[in-house]
Amino acid sequence: MKEKSKKLYYNNLFETNRANAKKVWQGINDLLRRRKYRTFFLTKIIATDGRMITDGNKLCSYVSDYFSTIGSRMASSISVSTDADNHYKSLIGFNSQNLFLMPITHNEILTIINCLDSSKSSGAHNISQNSLQML
Repeated sequence: MKEKSKKLYYNNLFETNRANAKKVWQGINDLLRRRKYRTFFLTKIIATDGRMITDGNKLCSYVSDYFSTIGSRMASSISVSTDADNHYKSLIGFNSQNLFLMPITHNEILTIINCLDSSKSSGAHNISQNSLQML
């Protein structure tokens, strides 16, 4: 019965607002349970040592400490490879006295642009891959 009334409601909504795209999309988003703004309240968390934290102040403090130190904790777990260092040094012409970056060629840039995936987002500057490839 609930499903039938829901179906009737949305059929009526779409029929009466057929010419109003905004109302139709609001109905579609409502039907798909998409919300414009999602709110999430953290009420409890299990700490890395296994204890349950439910007090609001302690919860805020724990989350703040966790995220403010995660970068240094992750960095300390990364092993340093001398092979990678030597590889990059050979590419950039590194010596102990100076640092010289090899010039980039026109063909290298074209190859990189042509390898861009057009199904990916355009990035911070909003320049699509298709537009770059047309240049």
